[in-house]
Amino acid sequence: MYTASWDKMIRIIDLEANKVTKSFLAAKEAIKVMIIHENTIFVAGCDPVIRSFNLETGDSSNFEGHEGWVYCLAIQDKYLFSGGDDKTIRVWDLETTQ
Repeated sequence: MYTASWDKMIRIIDLEANKVTKSFLAAKEAIKVMIIHENTIFVAGCDPVIRSFNLETGDSSNFEGHEGWVYCLAIQDKYLFSGGDDKTIRVWDLETTQ
């Protein structure tokens, strides 16, 4: 199980062992939304930057362009969609982060 919260952390929990197997600081502000696509976790929330973390390679990327909090994320094909309190919906290329 994966969790993210107001403390800016992502935690990976082994439900059979009932313990946290990995945790890391994933944002500069509180996380309000998290999605997992293939082997990558995407988080966003109380800052304008969407962050991604590849669980296999450890690589991370930033998607920058919103001017306020980000409330929702979705992925379709090779695109990440985000909506924020700046009253915009943005469409991002997953490979280039543009």
